[in-house]
Order: sequence, then C-alpha cells, then structure tokens
Amino acid sequence: MASSSKIPKRRRLIKKYKIRFDGPAESPFQSPENWPAARDNLVRSVQSLGQTEYHRYQASISCDSLHRPWREQVRRRAKRVAVKAQTCLANRKNESGWRFEVETEVMARMSIEVACKRCRGRLWRSEQEVDPGNTDGAAARRLRERQRDREPCACDPSEQHDDLDDPGISPLFDYHIEEAMVYPPELKSELAKREEKPDRIYGLRSTRRLERLLSSTDNRPSAAGQCVGDSITSHPFRGDAEPPNFPFFVLEAKSEKGADSFSDAAYQTAFAIRELLLLQENLRAAAGEDREWDAGPLVWFLSYKGEEWKVSIAYIEIKDGCQYFRIVQLWRGAVNVKDGALQLLLIIDYIFDWARDMYREAIIQSLRKLAISDSKSLAYQDSDIMSTYYARDRVGLWAEVNPEADNTNTGAWVGQESGIKDALRSFDTKSGVIRDIRYIKSRFFGLYVTRENLTAFLGSRDSDLGSKNLAASLLKHLVEGWRVKGETLDALEFDWTGKDRGQGQSHREVTFLVVAGVAAYLSFDWEQTRELSYLAVEESAVDDILVHAGYKLARGHKLSDLPFVDKDAFSDILLVLRRQSTGSNLLACISRVCLSTGILSTKNGQEHRDALSVVSVERSDAGLIIRADTVLKVTLILPSRNQVLSLVQTAAGASSNA
Repeated sequence: MASSSKIPKRRRLIKKYKIRFDGPAESPFQSPENWPAARDNLVRSVQSLGQTEYHRYQASISCDSLHRPWREQVRRRAKRVAVKAQTCLANRKNESGWRFEVETEVMARMSIEVACKRCRGRLWRSEQEVDPGNTDGAAARRLRERQRDREPCACDPSEQHDDLDDPGISPLFDYHIEEAMVYPPELKSELAKREEKPDRIYGLRSTRRLERLLSSTDNRPSAAGQCVGDSITSHPFRGDAEPPNFPFFVLEAKSEKGADSFSDAAYQTAFAIRELLLLQENLRAAAGEDREWDAGPLVWFLSYKGEEWKVSIAYIEIKDGCQYFRIVQLWRGAVNVKDGALQLLLIIDYIFDWARDMYREAIIQSLRKLAISDSKSLAYQDSDIMSTYYARDRVGLWAEVNPEADNTNTGAWVGQESGIKDALRSFDTKSGVIRDIRYIKSRFFGLYVTRENLTAFLGSRDSDLGSKNLAASLLKHLVEGWRVKGETLDALEFDWTGKDRGQGQSHREVTFLVVAGVAAYLSFDWEQTRELSYLAVEESAVDDILVHAGYKLARGHKLSDLPFVDKDAFSDILLVLRRQSTGSNLLACISRVCLSTGILSTKNGQEHRDALSVVSVERSDAGLIIRADTVLKVTLILPSRNQVLSLVQTAAGASSNA
C-alpha cells in the first residue's frame, strides 16, 4: 500500500494524464459521449449476466442439458467458488490465500481449451455470446457463421475416457503475474515507484499465426523496412519471458484483512490500464482502423478485496482533440454467496468469449493490413488450435464429382481393413512414413434401433438414469433426421461395401429416421480414410423412446414433418465421396472434411451456403409434397458418428442388426 503522503500526488498524476474512474455505469449511460454506441451491447450483456439468480439458473439447466451440458459445470463451479470464499473468510486468509483459492477458480476459463480433442465439438459456450451487432461486414458475417456452426461435443459422456476431463490448455491466451511494466520516460520520471507490477495481466499467446504476422515486414514507408513486431509495440513488459501480446485484461487483488481499499487498487492500476489502451490505439491508428474497431481499444479491469469483486471496462474517449482514459464499473458483487459467484463466472465467460471471437480476430486482421507479405496463408486459423476451426475455413465441399474418376482402387471396409495393402508401409520408421496417394481406406458402419431391439438396447446401460440419458441422446440426434425406407439403407450399404444384407437382417419396408454423414481424415498412422456412418431409428419406436427419455413431442409437431428422401436421392448424395479424384480425396483428408445430412435452417435469415441440395419428394393423399430444405452440409463434426462408434460394441449384444 502506498503511504498516505504519496496518495494525493498519485491522484494528481492520474488527473494530469486524463485518467477518469467514472464509478458504476448507468443503463443506458446518461451521457452519449461516455461510451461508443457501437459497443453498447458489451455493457448490456455484462449487466444482464450480472443479474442472474442462482436458483433460476439451476432450475433452467434440466431443460437444455443435452444441447448445453456445460451449464451444469458452471453451476457446480459457482457453488465451489462460494464455498471457497466462505472458507477464506472464516480462516482470515491473506491476499495470497485468496488468490490461490478463489482467483484461480474464477479465472480458470481463460486457461482451458473449449473444443473436444476427440470430436472438436464444443465443451463450452458462453451463456451469452458476443454480438457482432447490426453490421454486415465480413468480420461480423464470419463471426455469425462460426457461432451458428458450433456443435456441442458429441462424445458419449457415459464412456470412460482417460482424457474426458482433460480438454487441454488453451493456446490462445497467456498471462503475466507481477511482471514489471515499461512506461514512457516522462511518466516513469514522475512516478514514485520506478516499476509497477500488476497482479495479473492477460493477453494473446504467441501462436504460429501471430508470430508470422509480427515477423513480417511492415508495409508502411515510415517503418523503414522493420518487422511489424518492431515497428508496433505489442506488449509493455520487459524481461526474457515470452510476453502476452496486446493485453486486454488486468486484475488487481487486495487482502480482506488489509487496510487497502478498492480506490487503492484502482489508483495502483490506473497507469497500467492506460498503457494497454495506448498499445491497442497505436495498432488501430497504424492499420487505419476507424473508431468502430472491434478490438476497441478496450481493457477489462477486475479488482477484488476479499469476497467483494468489481468488473470494470476501460476505453479511450476523444474530446476536444484530447484523449481521455475512462474506466467504468459494470458490476459489483460478493462471491461468498452463490448468486454473486455465478454472476462473476458468467461475466468472465463472456469476456473470454469476446476475447476469442472478436478481440483476437480484430487484432490479427489489423496486423495483416500492416504485413507486406500478407497472403492467404496469414488469413487462416492456427492449425493447432481446435476451437478456432470452423467448417468453411478448412474447405467448402469436396471437388465436383468426376464421372471419369478411377474407382477401381477405392476399396471397402466393413469391420476390417481391405485386403489391398500399400507396399510403402514396409518402409515405415519412427522417424517418418511414406504413403501412396492412390491408397485410401473406406469405412462403413451404421447403428439400427428398432422396436424389437429397443428394450435390450436401452437396457445396455447400467442404470435407469443411463438408459434415460441414452434415449434422450438418440432424440437429440434426430432433430434434423430424414425419413427413409429400410431398402434405401440396404442399397447404400451394398453400394459402399459390395456386400448384400441378408433377408433375415433387412427391414426393407420399414421407415427409419436417419442421420448420416461422410467424413475424410488421416488416421493416426497417416492413412487416408473416408468414412460413411449413420444412425437409423425405426419411426414406430420413437414414441417408446420419448417415454424412456421423459419427453413429449412439441405441440403441433409430428414425425411426418421430417422430410422423406427416396432411395436414389439418398444413395447418390452420400456416394459423392466415392467418386472423387485422388487429389480431391487427399485435400479432403488433410482438411478433415465432414458432410452431414440435415435440414436447411433459415432462422434469422441464416443458412448453410456451402450445402448440397437434396430434393425431397413424397406422395401423400393431398398429392406430391416437394421440399428443397433437405441438404448435405459442411459441419465440424458428425454429431451421431461418435455415439454410433461408442455404442456399436454395446449394441452388438443387444441386437443382431447392429
């Protein structure tokens, strides 16, 4: 804590450098000059999340546990934070104790990868995702597409995997703890302390993509051939440690037992916040961005004293040609109660979502404008960060079908590898392998759930709750299902594998609800692999599945609302993968392309632009019903695939049709 004689001097310095702590924000702000109108949604979102009540949040979890399973995890974390805060209060913990027990739990989201390492589906999404606003720019469109295309993790939680609870360390963000900051000489000479070390500062980790941009030559004449990383300051730290770039989040803690106040924390951090805002502002100006720049400049400020926590946001206001650095408090609460703990976690989640989806992308796009070697490769996501992938960034669709493509070496795989082996495998070593582009392994697997095997299938779980969850999971996958005849599935299997399903195993006239997909990838031993999978549930068994899951069809909805697809249309669209050139197959495998059956969504004007249309034609008493919303679309994952894989072994004992 600074001595009482030094506090007035620091206040005068803060005022001299035009730093303003404006106190709690009104909603809406009383003065339109206080805040850029384009970022009103940030304030509204934080203030909305800051009013969440624990008991209402808890009651809402069961309604959407299938589609947003992470909400239960957030609830448990909030309860854990409240208990830890109560323990720290009871034991009179000092600042270090609070930081170790509570702060690490609150900030955990910043350090965890949010995509599953197995299926690349989402392990988490923010309760309220960042809103790109009403703008129709390319960045806003890409963000809306990424948000729309995200699917929850499709891995079966009932299966025991060694890494199920280990999603990995997030490669996007990094932080410094109590690292000395470098200030301009003029400011440094006026400060009582020559070094200031904020408790914690978060910024962007140096990924390969960011490193390429910073090491590129700056295209501005004033840069005189310097690298972007030399002409633009990307961090305010000194020392040899790898710094977080373009920091956007500052945390300052004070002991619950000490005499320091929230004002002390604010005064202590004021110049650090100013320096981070200036770093962002310098990049904005250098790249020629306007004042509506998605990155801000904005800095989030989290301060706490024991159980009392504050969330503030800092920005630059231009008034009469001068820069003012304004810090506005958006939320204040106590984390020793579950309401406050939950509100804080949801707000941190939102900040994390903003940093991933808006701030980081805006920083990178501005750096690209400065890079003289700017090329397509600099526009791509970091290939080693699973959660930054989305379908259209990897590849649109497979190349158009080549009717003259040689299919003689396509092979087939039904439960075992095809008999043709790549002779180059004999040269495999620990140092590397060689593969022939002409060889590709084909896989095919499907799971049938019928009225006859349903009881045994659901009974494969060890408990009633497990059976209920399994039934609910089946229903989740069928939301975009197609209605097809059993003979259609038989024909597809024969076309893919060359093997005919026996009459005793066939359900030719039965109608199934089907979710199917094709995928291409490189296996762990670098073998090109293409795969067709489907989940087929007998239409007449759905009522029983609804009973087991404890669900009912929504009022006005019926199974016949799902599109019917005939044999020719279904087989043709899913066999597209087998009629590709070797080059197209290689590109698809490298890009890990997934194509899934679905129903085109035009909600809110959104649609899958990269989709193959499948015309649905059905005869009814009223005549022909023709639909054009049936598609094969690009996805990050095949939602039903992982469940089919995990259940095949279980279902094998429950049904002769699996």
